[in-house]
Amino acid sequence: MKQYRLPVAALLALLVASLRAELPPDAQSAMEKGVLAAQQQDFALAAKFFAEAREFAPEAPELLYNLGLAESKIPGRELRAIAWFGAYLAANPAAPNAKAVKKQMDALDVTSQINTTKFIKTVVDAAKLLHAPDHPNPGGLIMPYMGGPLHEAAVLLARNGETAEALKIAAAIKDPRWRSWAQAGIAMALALDGDRTGADKFRRLSAQTDTSFAPSNWDMVLANITGRIGPALKTIESDFAGTLKSGDRWTVLHAQLQRQTASSAQDWIALNTLVMSEPIFTDFTATLETLPKGKASDTFRALRYAASGILDLRAVVTRMMKMQRAKQIKS
Repeated sequence: MKQYRLPVAALLALLVASLRAELPPDAQSAMEKGVLAAQQQDFALAAKFFAEAREFAPEAPELLYNLGLAESKIPGRELRAIAWFGAYLAANPAAPNAKAVKKQMDALDVTSQINTTKFIKTVVDAAKLLHAPDHPNPGGLIMPYMGGPLHEAAVLLARNGETAEALKIAAAIKDPRWRSWAQAGIAMALALDGDRTGADKFRRLSAQTDTSFAPSNWDMVLANITGRIGPALKTIESDFAGTLKSGDRWTVLHAQLQRQTASSAQDWIALNTLVMSEPIFTDFTATLETLPKGKASDTFRALRYAASGILDLRAVVTRMMKMQRAKQIKS
């Protein structure tokens, strides 16, 4: 698929044109520095100056737009760029360039999906090097470590929409308890993606695989999908307060989004604040370079944590894009 990317010349023309807007002097000064940095194709520095300009004009549409443009030119920052563009469209829904911005968001979303799939394959390959999932969890303890590597790899694949591959991984798990957890994880991923029939099928399969062990908190999450979101969210937050693991954070984020009816500029800006607070989730190269050296299990856990975080953010971004488009169609 050919990606829709604005050429640098068009990028700079749009940046310079936006300088005509009335901004506070400090914001204008930082904006001009950002344009100069972009002219030299130092887009990371350009984004830094545009962010400084936002300190004096936090919701100025032109700054949100320029941040999206600058971030879109930096590999690994696709989710950041999408969030800035989303904020721009929310603040300026009648923008004359709205159609082009939506196409750019879609192109960035495709790139993010491709990168995510490649990254998850790296996690799966790392999981296959370990043998921990083929024995029961010592002492039956769940919270210190949420499962064996193959179980977690299966769940990541399912969350990324690769259900067939997830099932292959789950089938390779010898221990019925871990296999049951993997099947329950696939069920949760399908449920949160709207496939209630598939979710119910794999939930039943999970119970059949290991009748002595039921992942009760995941069953609660599946009940959440039927509409009881408030109680489910409250239960998650109370049960795991202070010790939320990545999968639970993902569930909380989804539940919060299920209760929203729109994606405002403030929502997009808040999302980008979350993204930028965890740069490891938006820079694949940096993630790979900073992996712990030594035990294969440590490397796998670092990879799994990063992949889970990336999926958390992708899920939120995708949901917000859908809500924004639906709102624009109605208006």
